[in-house]
Amino acid sequence: MRECFGAPARFVVRTKPLGAAVDYSLQVADLARVAGAREGLFGTRTQHGQRPAGLTLADIKLDWSVGVVARGQGRQACIEPERVEVTVSMDRHRIYVARDATRSGTCQRDVVLEHESRHVRINLDLLEDAKQRIERSLADLVPQLGPTDGGREVANAALARYRAILRKPIEGGFERAFATANARHAEMDTAQAYARDWGRCA
Repeated sequence: MRECFGAPARFVVRTKPLGAAVDYSLQVADLARVAGAREGLFGTRTQHGQRPAGLTLADIKLDWSVGVVARGQGRQACIEPERVEVTVSMDRHRIYVARDATRSGTCQRDVVLEHESRHVRINLDLLEDAKQRIERSLADLVPQLGPTDGGREVANAALARYRAILRKPIEGGFERAFATANARHAEMDTAQAYARDWGRCA
């Protein structure tokens, strides 16, 4: 009798958000350089004319793994998935406000901070959106992952098979959340949106 009698695999999806610190150390000329320094960072600008006054950067990552367990011995042995763990995290989250674009205590400075704070909210929403999308994808899939025949000698092959099955729903959910967030960022960074923001200080 085959000894693949373990409980169905479980999954957990975690988020690790990070509040955004505000940095006033840069000047207008520095913001474009900072925005292009790393891939995968959101760069969003609040502009007065063509002078960028603010920039929000977020480094958002997806990490996931699947654990397997060997049950039984010999011909009756098998490898089963045991636990799927997913983490959507932030390693960096920062608002840059160009110190030479606005002055402290002015309406213009308030507009920059409010605008960039909305970008921060979108970044934080991205984590929760990705979590929910991935959880929905895994809710039906993970309990149905079946065993792989063979003992410990096939564990690596079994692990590769489970990763291949899980990759698309996990990474696809993350990518769709990223696309939704990017669309929201883009809506905020149009000429019309900038005009509305700066118009508050007219």
